[in-house]
Amino acid sequence: ISSTGCTIDHLVDPHFGRCPHFVIIERDSGALALLENRAAAAGGGAGIQAAQLMIDRRVNAVVTGNIGPKAFQALSAAGISTYTGYSGTVREALVRFLRKELPQAQGATFSGYLGI
Repeated sequence: ISSTGCTIDHLVDPHFGRCPHFVIIERDSGALALLENRAAAAGGGAGIQAAQLMIDRRVNAVVTGNIGPKAFQALSAAGISTYTGYSGTVREALVRFLRKELPQAQGATFSGYLGI
């Protein structure tokens, strides 16, 4: 889950590739891991780099506010489900995800580079 901070009580970050942190939850055990998104400060290609980070961590799903086309394509090609359009806390997103209340994204939610 893309996060604005380092706990499950922080907000879901609206930008997948530029979020400062990812909170990774192990579904079976409930264990939490905080992962700094080093791609957030990249001059370009942050979405692809963040997607590769998720692939390397072998996540099954990503929950975020928005995602660009290259990151979405990379995650999809790796078999990672993407859930977008969420705002609220990481904790709330997790609960809604586990209850299967979040709709799975069918594509990117913005056209690309944010100019950040």
